[in-house]
Amino acid sequence: MDNEGPRSFPQNPRLMPETPDRPHRTGLLALDFVIAACAIVISFASLWVALRSESTQHQLLQASVWPYVQYDTSDATENGGRRLSFELRNEGVGPAIVRSFALAYNGHYYGTLSELMAACCGMPKGRYGVLASTVQQRVIMAHELVPFIETQPHWVNAHTYALIGKARARVTVRLCYCSVLGDCWFVDTAREDQPSAVNKCPPAQQPQYTT
Repeated sequence: MDNEGPRSFPQNPRLMPETPDRPHRTGLLALDFVIAACAIVISFASLWVALRSESTQHQLLQASVWPYVQYDTSDATENGGRRLSFELRNEGVGPAIVRSFALAYNGHYYGTLSELMAACCGMPKGRYGVLASTVQQRVIMAHELVPFIETQPHWVNAHTYALIGKARARVTVRLCYCSVLGDCWFVDTAREDQPSAVNKCPPAQQPQYTT
């Protein structure tokens, strides 16, 4: 018989239990702490950069659809002709969705053109040559001009035309509009000409002007 001692067989590495991965350590407690702290700082820095990038992209998107609506009134056309006009102009780069629109003369709000013409110029209902268009819930595109009240000298008599011309300085509007992203602005021309950003358009407190 062969008197050799017990034989040892190599173990199959596939059958050996796997040891869980552990972070590499240097053996120096202070150095290990510094490495862990640096990893945490880098993680927070990466998160901050990602959040800042998202915020910047959102701001760029807001700027690309920003509307800027102004109220104006004029007594002449672009060609120098005579015309009385009350108008809204979108000077921004994106469309403006009009949520509310109120018009006042001498601080009193009127819901229709006939009421306004009777108050400012003593014109009987249905007996005036004035064009009117709806602004409420209208979308005003970028650089679009919307005359919501307009008349010309040959549409009315000279006395009425002069009265409407004088009334222009006493007409004010309250307007709230939003962008396609839901950002909103409110302006009351009786107080200031510049729109102010609001979270959302407030409920209308005055009669809304139609036509």
